[in-house]
Amino acid sequence: PAQALRSIRLGPPLAPKHLTVAEVQRLLSLPDVATPVGRRDLAILMLLYNTGLRVGEMCALNREDVSLPADGWGALQVVGKGRRLHRLPVNRPAADALLAYLADRDDAETALFLNRNRSRFSVRGIALLVNRYLRAAGITDRSGPHLLRHTFATHALRARPNLRAVQELLGHAWVTTTQRYTHLEVEDL
Repeated sequence: PAQALRSIRLGPPLAPKHLTVAEVQRLLSLPDVATPVGRRDLAILMLLYNTGLRVGEMCALNREDVSLPADGWGALQVVGKGRRLHRLPVNRPAADALLAYLADRDDAETALFLNRNRSRFSVRGIALLVNRYLRAAGITDRSGPHLLRHTFATHALRARPNLRAVQELLGHAWVTTTQRYTHLEVEDL
């Protein structure tokens, strides 16, 4: 009797988890900006949240990939997936955090972010750093630096629902990849 029945059509997968604005504010308030390590950590967290960078893209950044005028927004030149080159805007708060971090640097290393051993951060190193701050902020149900990318995309679409613009910022080849961030929540309704 079930031969004539069609299988159920499943809806799209659930949207990625993301942080609320209050959680982001709590997270970004944690690094101790009175220390060079705290300024570095804040710059990392700010760039991940304010640009939507992938962790691998961040680890590959060199100083020469950053353009930071002292009076406003900056830009990053990023090599994304598929070796696609794109430029990302860096807003004023993230640019200020990055300038404060770079003011502490007195070395000739080309890597933008250095770990405690004065070498380029690895993807794993950034993940450990971000997870440590997430736990300190009381966020234990979600983890990983990609969470900040999801949060960036969600907040960008809420602020200005231009799917194509967010697709460009995230470096997605296909708009369908970006569409998964278009979920609605009770506060949006």
